[in-house]
Amino acid sequence: MKASGQKLFARVALLAFAGLCALWLARLDYREKISTNVLDLIPAAEQAPEVSLVRRFASDVQARVVLLALTAPPGQSAPPTPAAQRLAAALAGSPEFAEAVVLGDNSSQQKLGRALFDHRFELLLPGWLGDRWREFQSTGRPARGFSPWLADQAAANLEAFLAAPEAAAMENLVLSDPLLLIPHLLDH
Repeated sequence: MKASGQKLFARVALLAFAGLCALWLARLDYREKISTNVLDLIPAAEQAPEVSLVRRFASDVQARVVLLALTAPPGQSAPPTPAAQRLAAALAGSPEFAEAVVLGDNSSQQKLGRALFDHRFELLLPGWLGDRWREFQSTGRPARGFSPWLADQAAANLEAFLAAPEAAAMENLVLSDPLLLIPHLLDH
């Protein structure tokens, strides 16, 4: 075969190969093959505590919620303004947001929250103590050891709570509620 024939054959073979590759790439389902989730880059067998914390945050529903607080200018009423309604409509039209809701006046919720916090010992402490008592009884220890056990448990729960990143949002609350009655209520 002459050199020019070999060149022509090589070019045709190369073009055919490039065409097959382009056809193969065009048929790929990129949504299935390519992930935009950063957690997919971490091996599934990775057991580092930092990685498990990141996985927990990423899978948590609250991690995917965006809350925007718009306050009314001084002198205006609390009901939603047309600007807040237009913003919610624009966000609802975006594919990045599944839902956009304008919340109205929440002063009644704030009053309820304040009353619950002010009376947390009368309302929440009996149930909390009952739960701890049942937990203590399951250990099989004598009843006279309940107070030291309760103090140790309360301290351990407080330490574990303060080590969690979500405690930063409630650090002012913890000073007046070291038994974590309100955070426990919010969790359940």
